[in-house]
Amino acid sequence: MLKSKIDIFCQIDENLCQKQFDPAVKLLMEHSRDLLQPGRLAELKKLLAQIPKEYFFSHPKLILITANADYQSGELKSALRYLTTAIPVLKKARDQSSLSAAYRYLSYIHQDMGQNQKAISDCQQGLKYLDKNDYRGRAGLLAAMAGSYWRLLDHKKASQIYARVMNIYIRAGEKEGQIRTLANASAITKTLGELEKARKEKEEVLRFYRDSDNRRSYCLAAVNLSSLYLEMFELEKAELLLTSVIPEIEKIGLGMALGPARIYLGECQMYQRRFPEAEKTLKFALENADSSDETSYYFSCLTALSTLHRLQGSLSLSLKYARQAEEKISSERPLDAAQAEYTLSRVHLARRDLPGALHCASKLLKVYAKNGMSYKQALALLNLAEIYLAQKRQSSFCRTFSKTLRLCQKHGYDFLFDGQHPDNFRHLLAGYQKARSSSKYLSKLGQKFSDDTADSGGSIGSTRLEITTLGSLGISINGRTVERWKRTASRQVLGILLSRHISASENPQNDSEQFIPAEVISLMLWPQKGLSAAALNLQVAVAELRRVFEPGIKDGKYSRYVEFRGGCYRLDIKDIAIDFLDLSTHVRKGKQAEITGQQNAAIEFYRRATEIYRGDFLPDIRSVEMEGPREQLRQLYFQALLSLAGLSLKQNSLDDAVKYASLAVSRERCLEEAHRILMAAFHRLGRKELIAKQFQNCRTSLRRDLGLDVSPETIALYKECSS
Repeated sequence: MLKSKIDIFCQIDENLCQKQFDPAVKLLMEHSRDLLQPGRLAELKKLLAQIPKEYFFSHPKLILITANADYQSGELKSALRYLTTAIPVLKKARDQSSLSAAYRYLSYIHQDMGQNQKAISDCQQGLKYLDKNDYRGRAGLLAAMAGSYWRLLDHKKASQIYARVMNIYIRAGEKEGQIRTLANASAITKTLGELEKARKEKEEVLRFYRDSDNRRSYCLAAVNLSSLYLEMFELEKAELLLTSVIPEIEKIGLGMALGPARIYLGECQMYQRRFPEAEKTLKFALENADSSDETSYYFSCLTALSTLHRLQGSLSLSLKYARQAEEKISSERPLDAAQAEYTLSRVHLARRDLPGALHCASKLLKVYAKNGMSYKQALALLNLAEIYLAQKRQSSFCRTFSKTLRLCQKHGYDFLFDGQHPDNFRHLLAGYQKARSSSKYLSKLGQKFSDDTADSGGSIGSTRLEITTLGSLGISINGRTVERWKRTASRQVLGILLSRHISASENPQNDSEQFIPAEVISLMLWPQKGLSAAALNLQVAVAELRRVFEPGIKDGKYSRYVEFRGGCYRLDIKDIAIDFLDLSTHVRKGKQAEITGQQNAAIEFYRRATEIYRGDFLPDIRSVEMEGPREQLRQLYFQALLSLAGLSLKQNSLDDAVKYASLAVSRERCLEEAHRILMAAFHRLGRKELIAKQFQNCRTSLRRDLGLDVSPETIALYKECSS
């Protein structure tokens, strides 16, 4: 299929070069569905730009194709102009099918511009022109209509329409349509505050698209899921997802998802108190956002910057951004209006303008309470309670906070009291406990988010445990190295448990992947023994491992680090410093800096990553199951080296480009990208004899090791550098 798409592009391009417009237009219209795919939108738009204007009026479907390409690229105003031109022409030609499609695209644009009533009207018009057998078109128009209704906070109407859409796809037996509808409907679930249910729905959508060819839908699903993780304060999951998906969004040219993704990444960095990185990311997003009313993500960027400066104590700047955000709200975006009030209320509270804070807080609470949005209502109540506490209105504070606790307990919003949360509402717990007797839920929150969490097995909470795994295994407890192990099996169990955290990082939304059944570990270590004997060996090995980490432990079930649950073992690593985690973090931060235009910061992060990698992951543990995690970390190392080499080349630091690319090739001679960087660097250095030698090395390595020839990209670069 991919080859046929490439052939069509080439054929159209060839026709256009020869001024043969009629066959080019025919191919464009016949294959529009295949050509309108992310990743080739820029190429498609270049082809469309070569067609004379008169062809668009004689073939109005071309206008639809152009509008669709602009819409997917995030150029909403341009897409709107094309569609308003196309509709009269299509009406004159009585092309009902194309008219229906035009109104559907128009509804998407008006929806993204915050003009939801217009979007609903567009859908109604589109349904009038729809062929009765076009179930996909009907489902698409109804889904767009439902999207506008939920944005207008008519959740009941939206849910009813989504149920109709789901029924259409069920009757047609179209699984992807059902998944797409689930993705759309989960927005209502999230808005109503059913966060756990929304998480399950959004994770199901992402799983469906992860291995599919539909990369557009995968990227949108990943961005939507990351925003939910952000709300639930699962920052590492959000960060991993965003860092991996933003480069793909950029690669396929999906402009409609890029702005929100950058903002979510900036918020993630901000919530981790990485303020300098967050500010650069958010300002980069703002500079690359359209300041018009085209999308609400410009508004979201302003509110994020307001929060960032408030947390840093720059209250005048925080108020400035909050006011700018307020100016961007639309009457048809009530959620944006409420968010603007929340942002202003928090700024006023920080400035000790309590009347101003109270005025905004009261307005936004009414919106959330009226529409049954429990999560947002809990946030608004916490904000209001904090204002009452500052005003020393004790009875109002207690009444408001009591409502909040009921909501949080019912819906599982415990994370709002996490001390790491940017607004840190945990201090309200103490204020409430002084005035009222403690409840079980209040005690649970106090224990869960207490500053000092000593484990119940007698270990000291401040134990500093460090593990190195790259090149060899090393363990240090409070600065003292563990020199000897009684049993090799204990080291091997540790390696297996550690490896699960590497594998699980590829799929951060599935925590269960960190657990490994005891039977699996037993089979890996003692395949020749009976199950009972192997199980006994495992218990002894685990007991020693626990004693290594916690010398004074008496009962394994109280272990702070090695957990046993449901017949499975897991290593709890949240309080352990591990080198492969540092490697992953530096590569991730390097990628974040790179995708937000911070090249020097990216180079520094990648450089640190390469210094951490001292060799393969636990090379002395020889097991087939360890090869996957081992290769995963190896690829992270190569990613850091290649990124360093590529960025050095961009900055014309040719010696560094050669150094890092050569190091990559010395470790893995089939890295074609490293060979290309070396050829490009030699070209700029004027070393033509080295270009030919490098190309030949690349070709020989690929043929000998993989049975492959060099790619067309490498051949083209070699010809360019050699000429």
